[in-house]
Amino acid sequence: VITENLFNTRVENKADPTALGDAPELNSLLIYHANDLIVAELNLREKQSRLIISVHDMAGRLINQMSEQDLEAGSHRFTFMPESNGAGSEQKFRLVTIRGDDFVLTRKLVLQ
Repeated sequence: VITENLFNTRVENKADPTALGDAPELNSLLIYHANDLIVAELNLREKQSRLIISVHDMAGRLINQMSEQDLEAGSHRFTFMPESNGAGSEQKFRLVTIRGDDFVLTRKLVLQ
């Protein structure tokens, strides 16, 4: 099940293991912007020896790396406070990339 609107993306991998595209290692993924934070919540089906979550502007420039760590299977939550001023702060869109052992997913996020 993939549900998208202008403000967040929720992907759940319950009945269809391909619902997350090339990421069968993920049971679910939710990326959203709330209370001035970018939040990524994910549920891993299996351990990832190096999971990287990064935030880019629409030109592909790295703004911040939310996580780079080994993660066990199960639920995980990561938060990042977007820049409030400076280069790129006027842009209302961000790309959030999640890179696991055998997958890469990128989702567009609208900052409210």
